[in-house]
Amino acid sequence: MFLCLALGANVVQSAIDLLPKFITNGLNAASSMLTVIGLCLTTQCVWMPNAVLYVLLGFVLFQYAGLAILPIAVLGVIIAVLTFNNDLELKNIKESGVAASTEGDDFYG
Repeated sequence: MFLCLALGANVVQSAIDLLPKFITNGLNAASSMLTVIGLCLTTQCVWMPNAVLYVLLGFVLFQYAGLAILPIAVLGVIIAVLTFNNDLELKNIKESGVAASTEGDDFYG
């Protein structure tokens, strides 16, 4: 990176033009796979049952709906806060022992 900045764009472009075609084709193929590799690494790092769905939702919103990264990030924060509050509320209900039961209900006998 330092050499690219120090030498300038013209020198770097000249060096890239000197590379054989099979190397530039390989670099193009590798750069095309970076999206998939990033998606796979992200889903491995986040261990939630619905994490894959959230990552795919972000990918679809970016790639096909044409949204920028900032609106997708804001939407992700909103979903994260709602999910956290829901999980916290469920945890508090379970700890308080006020879980709904059907004991004593005449309908279910």
